[in-house]
Amino acid sequence: MSKISPCYVTLYSVTREFGGYEEGGWYFDWYEPIRSVRCRNMDHAYKMRDRLQAAQPKPRYPRYSVLGGADEIWRVERERGEHETLSAPYYE
Repeated sequence: MSKISPCYVTLYSVTREFGGYEEGGWYFDWYEPIRSVRCRNMDHAYKMRDRLQAAQPKPRYPRYSVLGGADEIWRVERERGEHETLSAPYYE
């Protein structure tokens, strides 16, 4: 059993974004937090994430669709919003 330390399960809206024209064009995923649930430890967080993700409705158009769209996924985190995308990646 994991030691007791607060952690979070955060719901993210994930969209596919155009990164640039290099090498024929490239894309990246943009993570935007929607809400967080505080959990007492990591074991509890993973169980809660599994329950919440199972109850999450499927999007009409997922992020990889040619019609565009967003996926909503739950992520386990030590700090609230740690997977948030803050800037576009740089192509090297």
